[in-house]
Amino acid sequence: MQIVNVQKLYQFLGCKFIGNSFRTKTGTRVQGVCFSFTEPFLEGSRHLNLKKQFTTEARKDIDKFKMKIIVGPKRSDAFKFFVTAQFANVQLKASRTAEMPTPVFQTPSLLSKENTLISGSNAICKYLIDSAKAAPLKTDKESENWLEWEEALAPYTSCLMGNRGDYHLQQLDSYLKSKKEAVESLGDVCVACTLLSARKNNKTKKYLQQFTATNEWLDKIAQISEFQKGIQQAETAQEKLYSSFNLDNILKYPETPFQKTLTSIIKNAVFEAFPMLGEDVLVQIEEGSKSIKGSHVVPEYQLSIAMKIAGLLKAIPEAAPIKSPRAVAEILTQQLKKNEYFMSVVCEKMEITGPGFLCIYLKGSLLVDIMVQVINSGKPQQPKLDRVSKVGVDFSSPNVAKEMHVGHLRSTIIGDTVCRILSYRGHEVKRINHIGDWGTQFGMLLTYLYDSNTSIDEENTTIGELNVIYKAAKKKFDEDEDFKTRSRQEVVRLQSGDERARKMWGKLIAVSERAFNIVYDKLGVKFPDGMCGESFYQSRIPGVVKELTDLGLVEPHGGAKIIKTSISKVPLFLQKSDGGFGYDSTDMAAIRYRTKELKMDWLIYVTDLGQGNHFQSCFEASRKAGYISDESCRVDHVGFGLVLGADGKRFRSRSGETVALSNLLDEAKDRIKKELEERVASGNTPLKLDEIDHAASVVGFAAVKYADLKSSKEKDYIFDYDLMLQPTGNTGVYILYTYARLCSIESKVEAATNRTVEAIVENRKSKIVINRCRPREFELASQLIRYGDNIERTASTLSPHFLCAYIYEICVAVSKFYTEHKLLVDADGKGVKGLDVEHGEDWVCLLHAVRLTLKELVPLLGMELLERI
Repeated sequence: MQIVNVQKLYQFLGCKFIGNSFRTKTGTRVQGVCFSFTEPFLEGSRHLNLKKQFTTEARKDIDKFKMKIIVGPKRSDAFKFFVTAQFANVQLKASRTAEMPTPVFQTPSLLSKENTLISGSNAICKYLIDSAKAAPLKTDKESENWLEWEEALAPYTSCLMGNRGDYHLQQLDSYLKSKKEAVESLGDVCVACTLLSARKNNKTKKYLQQFTATNEWLDKIAQISEFQKGIQQAETAQEKLYSSFNLDNILKYPETPFQKTLTSIIKNAVFEAFPMLGEDVLVQIEEGSKSIKGSHVVPEYQLSIAMKIAGLLKAIPEAAPIKSPRAVAEILTQQLKKNEYFMSVVCEKMEITGPGFLCIYLKGSLLVDIMVQVINSGKPQQPKLDRVSKVGVDFSSPNVAKEMHVGHLRSTIIGDTVCRILSYRGHEVKRINHIGDWGTQFGMLLTYLYDSNTSIDEENTTIGELNVIYKAAKKKFDEDEDFKTRSRQEVVRLQSGDERARKMWGKLIAVSERAFNIVYDKLGVKFPDGMCGESFYQSRIPGVVKELTDLGLVEPHGGAKIIKTSISKVPLFLQKSDGGFGYDSTDMAAIRYRTKELKMDWLIYVTDLGQGNHFQSCFEASRKAGYISDESCRVDHVGFGLVLGADGKRFRSRSGETVALSNLLDEAKDRIKKELEERVASGNTPLKLDEIDHAASVVGFAAVKYADLKSSKEKDYIFDYDLMLQPTGNTGVYILYTYARLCSIESKVEAATNRTVEAIVENRKSKIVINRCRPREFELASQLIRYGDNIERTASTLSPHFLCAYIYEICVAVSKFYTEHKLLVDADGKGVKGLDVEHGEDWVCLLHAVRLTLKELVPLLGMELLERI
């Protein structure tokens, strides 16, 4: 049997581990079960009876020499496996990651010759004991209870936070006072291994000394031969395993985010170099940003962890010789150098700077491998998902009978980008446009239309005309009490299904949706399922109110029905004092519908920050009602700041009116179009006159989108055409120009060499050389390895500005590279252009891989790419 240490990658199975349980792609949660490790598992799972599986199949099917135990970084797991193996008379052999056929897991798992997967360290130990010819240890009900107890204790033995560790150890101490035999059951073994591992940490050892019976028991355990041999074997194996993490996984399975993998390597090194600190030291890696003094070379990654470790070591007497962060960094460097794979595959060199910063420089050969992966696949490989979610993204949500204005810009753009990124990651995403198509305003509109004898033509009436009608109706509603009364009566008729009211209401929606779709077409925003507004939930609201009342969550309040939350002093109004329903009841009904009927397990609401408390209150009430839970459904409010004018106030027209979104987009297009027409006239663009209109739309709308997305969504931003339409700097125009420039370079290469770029790349890709002595070349190539980390970070935080920053960094690196390195040169001294003889083909490969990467990234922002501008 082999025991294998890795830090990664249970995503391969399409499952998310939750403690000792799985949540499969289908959302089924299964505890302590055995799965068939076959293709159907990737689509779902079948719940097998654990005890039956262990007792009936283990003895007949197990081949101990073809099983693989996969362990994570916890020392206690290795102790358990090797000690249990001693009792079961099973020989364990430590193995490097390279010998594993697939990416494997941080959570302990076991693969048998039948490709059976068992998860959880205690379940694996039980499997080993049950597979023994004789029964060396009890695995009865009492043992099972202690195994569960050990799982509850284990998280507290390394951090000792709160009172839970005390509570569990007091239980154990009381039990051990009357215990006769030191080891009787598998429960004894697993409990002892966890505590013996904890005693390796000096801080924990002192903490455990207060439990006299426990310490005496552990002293006895430590004298038992099976424990002595098993722990010795485990420690020997751990030394090998921690120092031999094989980064071939990065190359074979490029969907692994590189920075995450590198963090795992460093965390292992920290644990090995400073075991007295335990296994929970937080390791954070930053991308290098500054060159070392006296050098123009910038490290790819740097760490400040030495300063943190030095602070922690001050409280540990035996660590006294280690005086400074630089000394800590030196020890950590020496530990990392023991990792042969890290040094041979990844790291060119390490350097300590300043007070103790550890700088890591990557090997050019590693970057070449990443380049070749992109070239072979035609695109970069994104990180694997640990779980596919069914996501509902609620965004845009304009009001019927009113023009979409600048206030809808951010929700629409950010929401669309979130949908694109999550879909790209592999989630099942439903775009929800919760339009405002219900409420008092419709009584007002209908009454005004009847009074003025105004007809609505679904095909010809414009949203601008409806906007005028809305303003006139609102003015009359505010000034005329009789009109106000009749408007409220009309709302009742509409809600009661009055045929006349419903027909006119339907026309208002049709005209509005036609106008909305014009804006969505310009922005490239899609709603495949149409628009699902407030009216959809009206029939569901009474049942939801009754359900919440029956659950005891509703309180009376001046004739209204409310739910109080800890989020805000303002409660949720489920029902008004006049019996009507408002936004709060609609949103509660929507959450219930989306989670219970549509079975969504991730809800995202994209609105301004001002609505944050409202949605957090809805989430809290929904948790109390059982509509959502931390395990069953993730909920996020993606709040954003305001769009400001140059004066720092809300963006408005010169007359003080809100700006129609369609007009705002057209202005951006018109400005770009004018510039392109001038360039065509002067011969400074490859575009033809009949291509200008489309190009202007693409560039103008992309400029607006990128200006919105590039800053943290929570910040207000100034809407300034002059800034966002600049062809240089951090703008959407610059991004598109860079991509078009790469396309132009490839066209020129093909013309100069009379060969296709694909042919050049195919011939050269096995011989590419990337060298740090050409800093701009190395800087550009190193951007490719950051792809997975940036995609994962953007998706997990729902923050598109991280992706914008990464795209911009690539484009800046392209510009620096092209400024310094001339790809096409005077090859024969006669003015005939040809590839640089020494490095030209390598650079073609590099620029091709970068172009393929941008081709994959930029559309995630909803920006169309052009090959010529």
